[in-house]
Amino acid sequence: SGEIAAVNEACNKCKSVGAKRAMLLPVSGAFHSPLMQSAADAFEKFLEPVSFQTPCCPVISNVSATTEKNPLKIKELLLKQLTSPVRWVDSVASLASFGCGTCLETGPKEVLHGLVKKCDSTINIVSCGTATNIFSLKSE
Repeated sequence: SGEIAAVNEACNKCKSVGAKRAMLLPVSGAFHSPLMQSAADAFEKFLEPVSFQTPCCPVISNVSATTEKNPLKIKELLLKQLTSPVRWVDSVASLASFGCGTCLETGPKEVLHGLVKKCDSTINIVSCGTATNIFSLKSE
């Protein structure tokens, strides 16, 4: 994530030293980088009046790759996630440490499903992009 010219240069350097694939992703912003600071400033103002409650289960933050239950810390990490790198591999390892049976990917596509499987093939993931999909799992 970063300025387009810098990301292109990084891709070229990776390829020149043997990377199998390095490419620009079709995204609308330099997410998870300092270039998102103005969005983070606006999001901080939005989050300020929002009251977070203690979750019923631990939340794994992309920023720390650790579990968190403290509502104030979760709010802080949610804000930091806009400008901080994603610790994906560590986050998946943290998820795997729970030993849960099935994880649900609730986004519209199956991007995370594939990324999780590359990190830990033992995690069972079900992609369900709509509320209907989620509720249908309840009857299975």
